[in-house]
Amino acid sequence: MRDSYGREISYMRISVTDACNLRCRYCLPEEVCVATAAVCLTGDEIIRIAAAGVSLGIRHYKITGGEPLLRPDCAEIIRRLKQTEGVETVTLTTNGVLLAQSAEMLRAVGIDRVNVSLDSADEKQYRTITGKDSFLQVCEGIRAAKEAGIVVRLNCVSDRDTDYEGLVLLAESFSVPVRLIEMMPIGYARGRVCISGREVLERLAARFGTPVSCQEAGNGPAFYVRFPQLAVPVGFISAVHGPFCGSCNRIRVTCEGRVKPCLCYEDSYDIRPFLQKEGQREACAEYLKEIILKKPEAHCFDRVQQVTEHKAMSRIGG
Repeated sequence: MRDSYGREISYMRISVTDACNLRCRYCLPEEVCVATAAVCLTGDEIIRIAAAGVSLGIRHYKITGGEPLLRPDCAEIIRRLKQTEGVETVTLTTNGVLLAQSAEMLRAVGIDRVNVSLDSADEKQYRTITGKDSFLQVCEGIRAAKEAGIVVRLNCVSDRDTDYEGLVLLAESFSVPVRLIEMMPIGYARGRVCISGREVLERLAARFGTPVSCQEAGNGPAFYVRFPQLAVPVGFISAVHGPFCGSCNRIRVTCEGRVKPCLCYEDSYDIRPFLQKEGQREACAEYLKEIILKKPEAHCFDRVQQVTEHKAMSRIGG
């Protein structure tokens, strides 16, 4: 369906947990509390909201967290989503720590793509960012997913001291695309200085040559380029300095069953009353439609004082 600004909403991000096995400084420091399993959406509830979404034309689904692979039934949820009539793609975002032991299972349930969040190619810097010594496990997970035949992509949240050259070279060593994502002023990242995608592009161009735009498959807003000295494409998601609100195609569902029309604002709507039992799809779809029509025209990440969402990214399905 189209929202009130004519945008086609075709993509839903569903968080299955806000728990995580890393403690990234901009997302989930040690002091943040997480929801208990009893509070999170059940597998049945997730399938019911997806079925309602399909009836409105939402065909693409992303499973997120926290760290979704911490949830024991994550692969089963993916399998059921893939079997839901009308669903075209189901993808997963993970920090990669548990990916090696999950790769074959994800392949078996038909995952369409796995995005691995990796903010550094340096083991020491990775530990500083995440609070954990899991860099080698993530690399092992990427290799295991590739060997299983899964389409893999790296995601990096850009920071001032990020070694972008090292990251794209690491992506090239795995033969996978990498996306460099501007840090959005949400939660614990609110006070951090965001480096622009343009600045990162210029830094990479100085090392790898003049970039040429290219097309890459995906449901998100990334702008991809190829550098003459690199074999893999590099994507840029510049929500702060290059907003793409006019073509935004997504809504989010938190692990507690609240639908967020826009990441920037605190507004969210409890859809759980429509998910408690079978036979409520039409009512659920109608409520989901009402929420989509409330989607704002644009975020205000360039005006931090107007950002009303203060929860950590892990709580809203980062």
